[in-house]
Amino acid sequence: MRAMSPPLVLPLLLLLCTCGAAAEDNRRQPRLALRSKKDAELTRLRSGSTVPSTTLTAARLGAAQTAPVVQQESSRAGVLGLLGGVMIHLACGSMYTWGNLLSYMPPHLKYWSGDASGKGLPDAQLVLPFILVSQMTGMPLGPMLEKFMGPRLTALLGALMMGCGVTLAASAKTLKHFVLLWSVMFGLGVGIAYQQPFITGARWFPKKKGMVTGAIISGLGVSAFLFNILSTKLINPKNLEAVNDAFPPEIYASWPSLLRTLGLIYGTLAVVGALLQSNPNSHDAKYPLLDYFSRSRAPHTSAARGTSPSTPKAPHAALHARETEEGRGDGARAETPPPQQHAEEEEEAEE
Repeated sequence: MRAMSPPLVLPLLLLLCTCGAAAEDNRRQPRLALRSKKDAELTRLRSGSTVPSTTLTAARLGAAQTAPVVQQESSRAGVLGLLGGVMIHLACGSMYTWGNLLSYMPPHLKYWSGDASGKGLPDAQLVLPFILVSQMTGMPLGPMLEKFMGPRLTALLGALMMGCGVTLAASAKTLKHFVLLWSVMFGLGVGIAYQQPFITGARWFPKKKGMVTGAIISGLGVSAFLFNILSTKLINPKNLEAVNDAFPPEIYASWPSLLRTLGLIYGTLAVVGALLQSNPNSHDAKYPLLDYFSRSRAPHTSAARGTSPSTPKAPHAALHARETEEGRGDGARAETPPPQQHAEEEEEAEE
């Protein structure tokens, strides 16, 4: 197997450097913010414009010590969501490999009539325009579904549609069926999942929306380059040349296995990227579908245990009642302390 060519290595290195720079910048940001706050506080104290307060200073120092940890955890989840967005757009950008795949398409799938000896331009050239139309149809649905079921489930729905559309297209016997599966189903999945990484990325990094958009869209740009090379290696590993615009029969026989492999790769990339999408804790949003399932899964402990939802007795009160009954059973009139005194005795015994 030959080594990876330099043009293939360069985009991957660029993508890794971009993600690493974003992670390092977000790791240093809380420290810089904390340092600036401390400098401003010292300046006000030295000038005499602020009187130091022990309680207030302790509270501020406590908040300052805990703030970087929370922001570091948030930035880590945000960077993972950013990486997931790149993976989703790697799957979305694969639609631009159709010009290369069209040359390996079996002849009977290239025309509406199914005639393998058709003349003129193949009708299969309309596959990519149909994908774009389906994508534009699905893009308004993405934000609407996100308000109803959240960014993760919305991106997951689009990811499954992309993977299933390409995989099922391997069994298509006519161009009409192929267009419905590859163009319509795959295109709608692209439109639904396309905007979800931008939505979550802007919520995690509201002051760096340009960096977020550029990092995510890089997956769309490099996708066609990578998958063009991969698809050619899978269906034509010997690099056979076409004779009179026709390849040998073994090339066409590998068409279904190529689509199944590509569908598995696209679906895996998009599903993993969708699972990495999340909202920051500061984003307060209500999703009706998620709220419905959370309510339906809420445990009904009172009904399961066969008990009434009434307020239980306090521990010291129950113990006091039990000791009173034991004293009466022995025939002696026990002198029991009040519940408050009994609670104090229990605390002293524990110490």
